[in-house]
Amino acid sequence: MKVQVNKSHYDFLNYVKNDRWNSYYQQILETLNCDGENILYIGVGDNIVTDTLKKTGKNVRTLDFDKNLNPDYIGSVTEIKKILGKDKFDIIICCQVLEHIPFSKFESTIKQLAECTKKRLVLSLPNNNRKCSFSISVPKLLGKHKKLFLIKRRFSKTWDINKQGNGEHYWEIDAKGCPSRKEIKNIVKKYFPSLKFYTLFDNPYHMFFILDK
Repeated sequence: MKVQVNKSHYDFLNYVKNDRWNSYYQQILETLNCDGENILYIGVGDNIVTDTLKKTGKNVRTLDFDKNLNPDYIGSVTEIKKILGKDKFDIIICCQVLEHIPFSKFESTIKQLAECTKKRLVLSLPNNNRKCSFSISVPKLLGKHKKLFLIKRRFSKTWDINKQGNGEHYWEIDAKGCPSRKEIKNIVKKYFPSLKFYTLFDNPYHMFFILDK
């Protein structure tokens, strides 16, 4: 399997924008909201999430296909059960990773992740049903305090990944010819009895699935 993303891709000024910060926060929040100490982070990236979780006292290990990123486990997420052996983790975080493998391997990978997870899988996937959004803040005096009323609107547009994608992703949710969010939900529910999913207003491109055993 060929490495799709260069190590330099994760340079801070190039990789981390406001929308990605929002996703990082959500990954950390959903992890800390689950009672678990041993965490596996799939896809090393820039280490911001892993370093933050370590500072909270969590035991964090990493898995990545690219040995140049110095992961604790080296190999493809599609073979995670074989790679981990008998190791299991309270929480596994797998965000913006599975779109880098063919969708034909998605369900088998989810099944393996369920077998390697004791409590929770924090999963995010690219939501190709892109949304443009805007908000307006209107301060209003209430006694001595100011309150902000936010007006938020979204406008959707479905993209064709083959024409407008960057060539790194095999598929994205709701892209032309790709699986829908309903299809994704039906697959993950086979292996995780508890499912919560949502998109972030500040980063609707990342759809989160919080999957509990």
